[in-house]
Amino acid sequence: MGYHSLTFMMEGILKTREALKERGIKFVIEKVEDPALAVIKHCKNACALITDRGYLKYQRAKRKKVAFGSEVAVFQVEGDVVVPVEVASEFHSAWTNVPCTPTLEGEPCRGFRDF
Repeated sequence: MGYHSLTFMMEGILKTREALKERGIKFVIEKVEDPALAVIKHCKNACALITDRGYLKYQRAKRKKVAFGSEVAVFQVEGDVVVPVEVASEFHSAWTNVPCTPTLEGEPCRGFRDF
């Protein structure tokens, strides 16, 4: 990471810490070997755990580990997309939402599947 990226990240962390402090919410940063186990440890006294939804294989694996290892209800919310994948397409891929501009008037789109 470059200087500007780290600066932006640290400024965001500080703002988040202050916003949570104003609401009486505990804020913890720690270096851990297994983030999933750390989440499970920290949410033992919570009534629920709300996490963003991840679509990559490693993200799904970590969330699954937390969900099965946690004693509290775990909910996922969409945080990185405008339209949830399941709503946008039954094929679960971003390319199905790409708009198609015909190459010539009346000619069908090239390179796109017809659903």
